[in-house]
Amino acid sequence: KSRKIKSYLFKKGENIMGLDKNRAFDVLKKISFERIAGTEKELECAHILEEECKKVGVDVVIEEFEIDTPEIYEAKLTVTKPETVSFHCIGIGRSGQTGDEGISGPLVYVENGMDANLLDVKGKIVLLTGGGPDVMEKLKKAGAIGYISTHGSLFDSEEMIPELRTRNAFKKPGDDTNLPGVVIHIIDAQKLLRMHPEEVNIVLKQDGDKKGISHNVIATIPGTDLPEEIVAYSAHFDSVIYSSGAWDNGTGSITILELMHHFLANSPRRTVKFIWCGS
Repeated sequence: KSRKIKSYLFKKGENIMGLDKNRAFDVLKKISFERIAGTEKELECAHILEEECKKVGVDVVIEEFEIDTPEIYEAKLTVTKPETVSFHCIGIGRSGQTGDEGISGPLVYVENGMDANLLDVKGKIVLLTGGGPDVMEKLKKAGAIGYISTHGSLFDSEEMIPELRTRNAFKKPGDDTNLPGVVIHIIDAQKLLRMHPEEVNIVLKQDGDKKGISHNVIATIPGTDLPEEIVAYSAHFDSVIYSSGAWDNGTGSITILELMHHFLANSPRRTVKFIWCGS
């Protein structure tokens, strides 16, 4: 008896709730490519999601909005004393910039930038392994002249060291703080500290004001008797660099797509919106 019920519920991968695991996996495969916020690939993914909604007659729109897309021209991190050693790094967008000679100073490790760790950073370049959105403001107030942030895990393979993920500095509107920052892999950070450098140099050149366009995809199923009340389901659909984004966040994207199919098959009392967020 249980086998007959199961067979009824899951004919060809679809059940009576309007869900279909095979369809979900097919869409996941379609959108599993690098789709960085503000790029043509992100827009391509938006159109795939839009088409999935249109195929079943769900009202859908794509809206665009402006985002920060700073362009890094040059980023260098070099130990200059007592010996010269260069480390692979990428620049932190909107953090600041230097001239051709860069900025030089003693290095100090400040962990996650707590106040107790910032008592002696004036005129120095700091190394961080954490910190919140206000860390840049705290570093500038304490007198630091630049900073190095970390990415990755000590358990990563050597091949992963070059795969640093881009990031932007957190700045409030109107904040013109110039505190050049770079990112290095945490394995390199460990090597850097073990050298006990007397001086390090950062070179960072960028267009921190460059803007780009990202997109949201919004599908709507009207409610039957309480249409003015809205329930929203949301997931971001862009991915990070070096990743197809199948897990982060392709899985979330197909989940709310299948929820859309569920409510299409089971008319909701309230209006339901399905929002795939870019950026």
